[in-house]
Amino acid sequence: MIETINNPDTALILLVDDSEDIRIQVKHYLASEGYRFIEGTNGQEALTLFEQHHPDLIMLDLAMPGIDGIETCARLRLLPGGEQVPVLVLTAMDDRESIDNAFNAGADEYVNKPVHWPVLRHRIKSLLEVSRGKARLEAIEDLHMLQRIVTACTSTLKLDEILQITLNEALAIAGLEGGSICLKSADDTLHLVAEKGASAETISNLTTNGIKVGECLCGSCAQDMNPLILWNREEVQNYSSRETQIGKDIRFHASFAFVYKEKCVGILCVSTRTDKKPSEKSLKLLETMSAQVALTIENARL
Repeated sequence: MIETINNPDTALILLVDDSEDIRIQVKHYLASEGYRFIEGTNGQEALTLFEQHHPDLIMLDLAMPGIDGIETCARLRLLPGGEQVPVLVLTAMDDRESIDNAFNAGADEYVNKPVHWPVLRHRIKSLLEVSRGKARLEAIEDLHMLQRIVTACTSTLKLDEILQITLNEALAIAGLEGGSICLKSADDTLHLVAEKGASAETISNLTTNGIKVGECLCGSCAQDMNPLILWNREEVQNYSSRETQIGKDIRFHASFAFVYKEKCVGILCVSTRTDKKPSEKSLKLLETMSAQVALTIENARL
């Protein structure tokens, strides 16, 4: 069930508790403080509501049926954007083990029931201020990264040097460890020009054996000329049997085509074999970056 206060300028808080009495009390308090709020009754609802509404803060009970608060917090941290959202645990459990488990799962703050409302007020305010401060710093750093890419693209460096710088910055934006940039030749073959953390199999295929557009994950993106985002191992394997056949354990993959005048001139791929996921904002930055890189590639070929 969802209830909101219609004021888009205030923070949106996701309240998750299986006790209706607690939810009523906390909702009354949040409304009196001017916050918007949505509510869930269990861990699964929390995960679904988070993906749908991207709240600014989560208030989470620990003792819930099904997926408890500890597991819910851990799963939230693996979702896109979930690594950054503040999580405030609101629970009657106050033993050392429960507190340690909550913080180990990724909780940021801990408030006991029955709630002391002045304490809760300051904890919410503090978490939101810290979160907004981090968001501002990240936005500044993202702009600096984009500026470094633009500077590289307009420099007198060789094209392969520019593309290696581009790849390094793209991986920094995404927070991932592996990636590659390929150029597309006239015969629709992909040729590796920059890589970091790529497997020997990938390097060999793109430098010696030759991969055609449409034959792999990045090749599919080059063919469609749209971003290809695969969020987990199952999606990767279902989308491309090639990765399964050569034994890759890719748990996230994103490809971005460098498109110039409705023609694909190259492709950027980033991936990881860990459970880490980039934010949707980071992926949008990579998509924005690709237009500048496409122009640079085309100019270098003239």
